[in-house]
Amino acid sequence: MKLLYVTSLSGKRINGFMRSAIVAAREQNIEFTMACNMEMADSEGYAQDCRDYGIKAVHIDFDRNPLSPKNRLAYRQLLELMKAEGFDLVHCNTPIGGVLGRLCAKKAGIPTVIYMAHGFHFWKGAPLKNWLLYYPVEWLLARDTDILITITKDDYALAKRLPAKAVRYVHGVGVDFNRFSAGASSDRNLALRQQLGIPENAPVLLSVGELNSNKNHGAVIKAVESLEKDDLYYVICGEGELRESYRREIARAGLSHRIILAGFCQNIREYYQMADYFVFPSLREGVPAAVMEAAASGLPVIASDIRGIRDVISEGNYRFDPRKEDEIAEKIKLLLNSKHTASVERNYANLQPYAFDAVVAELAEIYKALV
Repeated sequence: MKLLYVTSLSGKRINGFMRSAIVAAREQNIEFTMACNMEMADSEGYAQDCRDYGIKAVHIDFDRNPLSPKNRLAYRQLLELMKAEGFDLVHCNTPIGGVLGRLCAKKAGIPTVIYMAHGFHFWKGAPLKNWLLYYPVEWLLARDTDILITITKDDYALAKRLPAKAVRYVHGVGVDFNRFSAGASSDRNLALRQQLGIPENAPVLLSVGELNSNKNHGAVIKAVESLEKDDLYYVICGEGELRESYRREIARAGLSHRIILAGFCQNIREYYQMADYFVFPSLREGVPAAVMEAAASGLPVIASDIRGIRDVISEGNYRFDPRKEDEIAEKIKLLLNSKHTASVERNYANLQPYAFDAVVAELAEIYKALV
């Protein structure tokens, strides 16, 4: 059986976003090919990852902007690939990958189509324009979707209103407890602190995510500025289009020595070890891997009060409205001035169904039924 896994961007290396599907397919002896935009990939590292996992990766010129002319090219490339390879199953991910993947699969006559929604663009409380734009598109495409997979409880309820042939719930993309819980925050990475110029005993906030408007790191930057706490450091791991804008904002506030844009961090486990607290201010998410990794590492977490995050961070005192910088500042004060043993233990317990092996088993069961 031949599977084509469609996602818009490759990332630097093969990551948790696609790893659980790769392992699940391998367990069912399914030949796995990935189609994605590989412009930002570490070419040598990605090639090695593909060899290690026994998969193939094909570049497609996807663009996140749905109106980009590059997506017309991507459609032609993807359709040509599907016709040439004769896949038995297409597993689509991401909004652009989900739309183009399903359109091409129908045109190419692929027998079975899966779409894994990592977070619908419409949800309870979403702007009306999201419902007017995205819901009709998803409803139409769902008619040609054999299995619609959701990873949040809210999305699962919405998905059952769509005309997909079957709807399944999977616990995210999986978090590797062996990797992250072994690096509990009590084993603080003092060498990395020294490398970043952070004093040994200074409180450190950490965020992980792309530097874009949805990830909303700018709200935390403003919250940290408002606190006027001279010993507080904030480290952001990630790259993106807003790097220069954030750099200027940090410099304007006179905080260049305490707010650190660390860039893409391949050694992310070491950053969880180095930090004291984790903050995640996204405006929209599915079940974010970074929140699960931080919680598995034993870090106290504050995060946006949005769907997906509520599935993992169940304690409302540790959630905030990501559009309110003063509320984020209050939650940071809570982190700095309280003990968090109970919340850390609750988060860790909530994570158990999201363990990597558990998610692989859920996906493998779906694949097994199709083999």
